[in-house]
Amino acid sequence: MLRRLIVLGLLLVSPSGLSVATAQQRDPDWDDCLQDQALDRQIRGCTAVLNRSGETAARRAIAFSRRGFANLLRGQEAAALADFTEALRLDPRDDWALTNRGLILLNTGRVDEAKADLEAAIRLNPRNDTALALRGLLNQERGDLDAAMADFNDAIRLNPQNGVAFYGRARVHDHRGELRQAAEDFRAALRLGQQHVRGDLARIEAELRAETELRGSAAPR
Repeated sequence: MLRRLIVLGLLLVSPSGLSVATAQQRDPDWDDCLQDQALDRQIRGCTAVLNRSGETAARRAIAFSRRGFANLLRGQEAAALADFTEALRLDPRDDWALTNRGLILLNTGRVDEAKADLEAAIRLNPRNDTALALRGLLNQERGDLDAAMADFNDAIRLNPQNGVAFYGRARVHDHRGELRQAAEDFRAALRLGQQHVRGDLARIEAELRAETELRGSAAPR
């Protein structure tokens, strides 16, 4: 279950939070590094930037983060982890790199390290809804449903388009037997692109229909 959740989670880790203001000088390598449409080209561009001299630490941190993101999307977790770690050595306040590294650590079972990264990301940027959703998944896997629910609620409040947070909250409602709330959140997650919830939603809706039929058959005639 955790593997599937983290794959879903990475879809929310958007580079929009990454400042590229220090990399505005146009050149082909930076153009390739900063684009998001072709991962191989992005990796080549960032690698070219990192292989040349004269880049500042701040610009190198951006290149490591962008290459790490591309490696993460390609499923190259070891390479992505190394890139995000180097980005954080150069810029320890990069909450985007912390969130992505936390995602990888969570995905590979290094839960305590993942929690440290996600909580650091949230301290740096309390509006980081991706880190909140991922911490919610972590708390959920540990059985701390109250903490998970609080994280999912905060993530949804900050970003009503966070489909993973809706999915996570639906699972908490489901675990608690709150079927109507679970169905509502599974539907929201589905609308937001989390196609894998169809089976869970069908099961919950079947249970709700069975409850309705049972109440109807028990009603006095």
